Amino acid sequence: MTPGGRLVGLELNCTLHRAALGGLGTGGLRTALHQEPRIGARQPAIRDDRDRLIRSARLACLLRGIASRQVVQPIK
Repeated sequence: MTPGGRLVGLELNCTLHRAALGGLGTGGLRTALHQEPRIGARQPAIRDDRDRLIRSARLACLLRGIASRQVVQPIK
């Protein structure tokens, strides 16, 4: 995101695949599903310490404060 811009969440859909009964969970916005200059979709996921999927989601975001001619680089 460019300096001075703000990320606004528009929609969040989550699915719980299994319960986390112990240990540590890891997650993040690792996968960019779609990216345009002002709107994007990410796929956050949480995995347990055995790398089993606990929760997956789809997050739609609006990038505010970005000029329409600026290109936003995808998150890697």
